[in-house]
Formats: sequence, structure tokens, C-alpha cells
Amino acid sequence: MTEERVLLCEGFHDRSFLKGWILRRAKCSDPGAPKGGGPRERVVDHARKPVSEGQYLFHTPTENHVRVVPCHGDSKLVPAAVHRVRRATQNVRRVVLCVDDDGTSPPGVADRAQRVRMNLLNAIQKDDSSAALNVRGEIVAGQILLSVVSWHCHDEPAPGIPSQQSLERLVCASIAAAGIADETKVAAWLSSISMTSHKSHA
Repeated sequence: MTEERVLLCEGFHDRSFLKGWILRRAKCSDPGAPKGGGPRERVVDHARKPVSEGQYLFHTPTENHVRVVPCHGDSKLVPAAVHRVRRATQNVRRVVLCVDDDGTSPPGVADRAQRVRMNLLNAIQKDDSSAALNVRGEIVAGQILLSVVSWHCHDEPAPGIPSQQSLERLVCASIAAAGIADETKVAAWLSSISMTSHKSHA
């Protein structure tokens, strides 16, 4: 049986970052990769249903699936996770929520992740009172494990590195550390994007 892992993220920037990580570090393949500069190829999941609405589906080296779902805003992550649990088939084994910490340096990672985790647990328990946290802080809901991770880095504040703990800060800090580009230009581009745009279309 083909198993599926689902990554829920805030928006399209997160989806792009996760795509790169999944392809390069997890050694997955992208069946929807455009050919000859055209649009993405049509992809179907294990149930032969088309993958749509901005979602990407990747094939793992073990012939399982990883689905990345942009939720168009952080406020929609928990409802999307609850929806996934309610309609999950036997193939879905893990759901991961990727959130921005949203604090300023140093990060309050545990606080934000814990708040989202408890909000998610409370929402799931309305349907399944047996859902609970395991010793690793994952939510166990039937066959599905749910976890929350946050984008953050511990680099000291510096020109070109945003103070708010987010995926953007992680990227700028990585660029600065690698010395492959001018991180101040990246930061300037980020500052030109409104917070509303960042959260709904990132």
C-alpha cells in the first residue's frame, strides 16, 4: 500500500522551499515537473484523483508519496489539518504543520509551536475524544500522527536579516552565511511585500 505524508504550509513561498528540500535532501522525484518550459504535468494520487489547488505530490525513493499543501494563510493551517484527519484514507499516516514562529530574535519557538499544537489537539478532540499527545509531542488521532514544526534560526540580528522569526529570516540568514548573494537585496524585496500578502501568498 502506498503511504502518504502531508505537509501543510502557509503559502507558496513555503511550498517552494519545501519542494527544494524534498527533492534535494529527501531524494524524492517530482512527477509534475514541467517539460520543455511548459506548465506542470498532470499528477494523480494513490486513489487516482488529480492533485490540484496548488498542491504538489512527490514520489519517495520507497515509492510512497509526500503531498505539500499551501493553505493560503497561517489561520487556515489548523482547519486544514482537521479536514485532512476527517477525510483521511488508510494511506495517510502523517500530517505535519509548518508554521512561522512569528516572534523576534531570540525565537519563542516552543511557545508558538505549543499553541498551534494544543489548538489542533482541541479541534481534533471534538471529533475524536481519544486523540492525545504521545511522549514526542505528536498528536495521535487513530492511524495518523500529527506534528507542528516552525521556521526559525538562532542567528543574531544583522543588516539584511529580518528580526521576525519566519521562513524569510531563515532564507536570508542562510544566504548571509553562505555568502552566495547579497542578503540585503533579499531583505529589501521582503520589506516591499505587505504582511497580508506575505501570509496569504507566501
